[in-house]
Amino acid sequence: MTAAATDVPAADPAAGAPVVTVVVPAFNAAATLPVAVASVRGQSESAWALVVVDDASTDGTHAVAEKMASFERRLTLRSLRENAGRAAARNAGAAGARSEFLAFLDADDAYHPRFIEACVAGLRAHPELDAIKVLPDVPGMTLEPPRLRAVANSLVTNMVVRRAAFEAVGGFPDDPEFRRSSYGGEDIAFMVLLSQRFRHGWIEAPLYRHAWRAGGHLDRFVNRTRIENGKLVHLPPPEGDDEPRRVAAAVQRQLDAYKARLGGR
Repeated sequence: MTAAATDVPAADPAAGAPVVTVVVPAFNAAATLPVAVASVRGQSESAWALVVVDDASTDGTHAVAEKMASFERRLTLRSLRENAGRAAARNAGAAGARSEFLAFLDADDAYHPRFIEACVAGLRAHPELDAIKVLPDVPGMTLEPPRLRAVANSLVTNMVVRRAAFEAVGGFPDDPEFRRSSYGGEDIAFMVLLSQRFRHGWIEAPLYRHAWRAGGHLDRFVNRTRIENGKLVHLPPPEGDDEPRRVAAAVQRQLDAYKARLGGR
């Protein structure tokens, strides 16, 4: 993983220990980052720390984040010297966290004001769970219940997870295939690894705003699925599109390596 340098001092310890650390990886996100940060600052639960990781942006992301950190003492800005991708940026942001819980927010998404409060309350009420997920709200797009559930299952940004569980998994897997592919893959791989030993529950409410962009991941997902008899059906990829197989193979590699670390369990 590319080494990270702290550009703005860490959040003031006098503010009290945070309950949750929110990590925002940001690459060329100057236009959207203020909304993401504002959604964290607007949380009903105020005991949070926010780490923005500038993934070697070439726009004004660093300056935007630095300005926000100047008036928000709970925000820490870190910078990667080279572009390392979302998984590595998230892991860099989580490194050194001391809060009981972690959350990962994309720089073009936003939280409902009660997201942290509701998820932390759920985890405290259910110690047998290691993570809590919420449903996403996707402005501009209507998703049928099977598609909505599939999207919610694949995301990690709609979740608060116990830091101990995150560290036991080893953070986000950083397979080169995930960075090359338009399908991504690190979110699905993380959830596959997490589910091997840990349990997650649900809050059946849309407390996370997930950005929709024409031609983006959501559009590709909708175009490659259909609903039959109330169930989601995945369509075969177009001829010559080998990405789904490669991403699935990368997820399996990560799973095999994780099981090996567990001693085959």
